[in-house]
Amino acid sequence: MSQIFLVRHGQANAGGDDYDLLSPLGKKQAMQLGTWAAQNQLEIRTVVTGGLRRQKESAQFFLEGLGSGSGPHPAIREDRGWDEFSPEIWKAIATELAQRDAAFARDLVRFQKERHRAGMRRATLFYRLTALILQSWQEGLIPVADGQALESYAAFEARVAEARLQAFGRVGGIQFVFSSGTPIALCLHHFLAQKTNALGWLYWLWNTSVSQFQRLQGGYQVVAVNTLPHLTGLKERTLW
Repeated sequence: MSQIFLVRHGQANAGGDDYDLLSPLGKKQAMQLGTWAAQNQLEIRTVVTGGLRRQKESAQFFLEGLGSGSGPHPAIREDRGWDEFSPEIWKAIATELAQRDAAFARDLVRFQKERHRAGMRRATLFYRLTALILQSWQEGLIPVADGQALESYAAFEARVAEARLQAFGRVGGIQFVFSSGTPIALCLHHFLAQKTNALGWLYWLWNTSVSQFQRLQGGYQVVAVNTLPHLTGLKERTLW
């Protein structure tokens, strides 16, 4: 049986200077996912992770939770195609939009004041800004930093598609793939054949949420989307 579990990383350090590491809760979320996999006797053949620290740490704590009781230790494979888009892209497009749009500039200043504080105000500002940034990126705005062009949306979409083809081209056994919100949103958009915004799932994916795919009749089919079978308490569930 061929199955793929596509997992968003655990809660990251959203309020700190370095986002790219797991919070204590994020480590616990990933470890509980591993424990759940062990309890359900999932014989995992391969663990794939992007190259970002929060993705690798999620895989690491997942494996700690998995332990050694669910069969041979899975092979670990890194694929940078599953990386989230660079924070430099967010910053570069934000700077460009702030020069064009006074309302965006005001929200950006408010977010910079709130970014180290927890709460809905920070989250609301972040999502509002991010939606406009990603819209501009998708529409073809090329981010530039220090005179150098950064990854275009078309290039980002292409590398995620290649990573998807690599993972879903493998047949046999169970794979866990640890990635981030935007690559997973693109993958779900592809398999669900949605006609909405390709990144629409981004804002609704829980930390360590599982989207499950099973190979049937020569191709992978969606079995479950954005589930949290390992997190029963509401306080354990986070979006960022």
